[in-house]
Amino acid sequence: MAAGNRLLAKDQTAGAENGVYVWNGASAAATRAADGLQGALNAGAAFYVDEGTVNADTAYTVTTDDPLTVGTTAIAFAKFGAGIAYTAGTGLTLTGTQFAINTTVVARKFSTNVGDGSSTTITVSHNLGTLDVVAQLYLVSTGETVETDTVRPSTGTVAFTFATAPAAGALRAVITG
Repeated sequence: MAAGNRLLAKDQTAGAENGVYVWNGASAAATRAADGLQGALNAGAAFYVDEGTVNADTAYTVTTDDPLTVGTTAIAFAKFGAGIAYTAGTGLTLTGTQFAINTTVVARKFSTNVGDGSSTTITVSHNLGTLDVVAQLYLVSTGETVETDTVRPSTGTVAFTFATAPAAGALRAVITG
């Protein structure tokens, strides 16, 4: 920084040190800027940061309620307006200004009733496009979980094998992935 440059101190450990300062050079202490002194700094005051390694091209406003006592009151600043960058978290994609659900990350579900009274192996097509699925069966009548041999022969199917054929529509298959 060059002597005479202004700086915004917004994240000081002691919040009372936050505010607008003038840089007086490496060998001198920074001093509060005129618009950062008592009576000039109020709730809602806005400051634009046009240079810096981390906060260049961002704007901040004072969020601490009046009255403020400069040097005593812990002054809080919040970023607003231009310069705010968004990133998509887990399960989301961001294109321009639009967030969307990333269906390759977010769990999807397929369910159907199974059983025909004669087949001991029933293959369910789920079209989830992955072997990474959890397949579960339960009795439609009671909701009780049914354990059986389960195989994933493809990215779109799950095969259930039973010792005896389940009655028509007696089981509910739920596949998530």
